[in-house]
Amino acid sequence: MRRRSRGRGGSTRSKEGARHPLLLRYPRRVLAVAFVVLAVLGILGLGVNSKLQPTSLNIAGTPSSTANAMLTSSFGNSAPFAILLRGPAAALNKQGPALIRDLRRDPKVTTLSPWDRGSVARLRPSPNKALILVDFHVGINQAVNEIVPKLNGILEEDVHPPVRATQSGFASISRALQTESISASERG
Repeated sequence: MRRRSRGRGGSTRSKEGARHPLLLRYPRRVLAVAFVVLAVLGILGLGVNSKLQPTSLNIAGTPSSTANAMLTSSFGNSAPFAILLRGPAAALNKQGPALIRDLRRDPKVTTLSPWDRGSVARLRPSPNKALILVDFHVGINQAVNEIVPKLNGILEEDVHPPVRATQSGFASISRALQTESISASERG
């Protein structure tokens, strides 16, 4: 025995289908349109990664902006990085100088390390830590898109356990933000 609804409107189903939303009346057509829209958006999004500009913290008219302009006009482009090596002293003394030699092969690189001559003792705060300052003389776009992967590759090649390397710099942070933004957009 079937029970009937005692609601006011009677049955919610309409024989003509007039009460059903468009999505339920034509599901295949709606899915086809959605697929076409997503495909078009996907095609438009191809290659957007290479067109993105790095994040800039420069705000025109501020003292920081003026200082950056002076630095660039006096010294040219600059992409500084700090590399912290941690590990046993003997391993640091072996891998650190080898890393410096590899970095200095590029004429667009200036380095400062605890293995250099002069007053560099502060770059070696303890026997198990060494700080290397590296400046690639390139623009920020090239630093983000080319130098960060290149530096990561050099570190992977030259630094191995028990020594650990951590590098940071504006270009590294900007690339990480860009990569995460693209990843989040793809997930979305």
